[in-house]
Amino acid sequence: MVKDFPSDPMHLLYLGIVKALVVNMWCYGKPRCKLSSSQILEVLASLAKQKCCVPFTCELRTFVLYTGPVVLKSVFDTDKYVNFLVLHVAIIILSNSKHMKLYLDYAKSLLKYFVQTFIILYGKQKASHNVHNLLHLYDDALKFGTLQEFSAFPFENYLQKILKMIGNNEKPLEQIVCRINEQNSCAKSTDEFRIINRVPQLQNLHFNGPIVNNVNSNSKINQYNKIVFEQFILKTTAPDNICCLVQNFISTNEDTFVIGNKYHSLTDFYSEPCASSKLGIYVVDSIIRDLQKWDVKQSDIYYVPQNPRVSEIRSQINVLQQQLRQEMRRGRDRRGRGRGRGRSHGRGRGRGRGWGKQVIIYQKDPIIYL
Repeated sequence: MVKDFPSDPMHLLYLGIVKALVVNMWCYGKPRCKLSSSQILEVLASLAKQKCCVPFTCELRTFVLYTGPVVLKSVFDTDKYVNFLVLHVAIIILSNSKHMKLYLDYAKSLLKYFVQTFIILYGKQKASHNVHNLLHLYDDALKFGTLQEFSAFPFENYLQKILKMIGNNEKPLEQIVCRINEQNSCAKSTDEFRIINRVPQLQNLHFNGPIVNNVNSNSKINQYNKIVFEQFILKTTAPDNICCLVQNFISTNEDTFVIGNKYHSLTDFYSEPCASSKLGIYVVDSIIRDLQKWDVKQSDIYYVPQNPRVSEIRSQINVLQQQLRQEMRRGRDRRGRGRGRGRSHGRGRGRGRGWGKQVIIYQKDPIIYL
């Protein structure tokens, strides 16, 4: 029974460990773990820059898989940053079926190493049940597949649909049954049928180009500004064109292609605990001017900008700064009320118990390198 009931990655990993790291450790943790207000503002500003360009909605999952390694690189010391990267790499491997075939045992070693170094950095008292249970994700992934195969995200999403079916508090179950029957009785359109069957849907026909020269001239070519996949949408305009800089979509008698510019310079974004290129993560530069085409079935590369134009996100940063100041004031007020009730905060006691000591976890451990 224990092996047949997997741990839910959404609650265990994202809402459990990642949220605890961000909120309880880095924002409101002890001095040795907590980021300064200026560092928090720097992270918030970096996230605000990427907000308009990242086509993902699950914030904590997005943070550990995509944005976290970018925004934390300049604010963390080597020990904490490598600790986070170890978790980042392990989750990327367990979230991708191709990586799992190659590096599944390596992901197991990374999860074990993350738990060990987590205790060193943040203290044994912070190693909650979620941190311990992280070690069993390997066994669940080995039996059930990638993390997406047994996560609660689809059920949480469908729960929102069910709640919207209820108009009032009277007979909620009957209301849900009636709404579902109404939906099933409605004939699905051709476009909806195509999306459900994982066939990309092309929209917004146009004739403005660009197109590439190596397309079969005997085929009829149609051009579009938008393509709808089962789980995401790509367009030829920002921010939904952040996928190898999409310029056009064309459809021929043979297949459907994405037309765009390819990046010429590819370098590793990080080298520890492994080279990021092994996971398909690069720092890109120097766009090739000549247009190229990609089959939509093979287009799975996304781009997270590190330095967008500051003028576009200045207002967002100001809002984030105000929110942070308000949270800090509330925290000071709560601490002040606590002192008024005679609570002892232990000032002067235990202040030398390793808080100022430098913890070194960056070691040439062979289990951490590919």
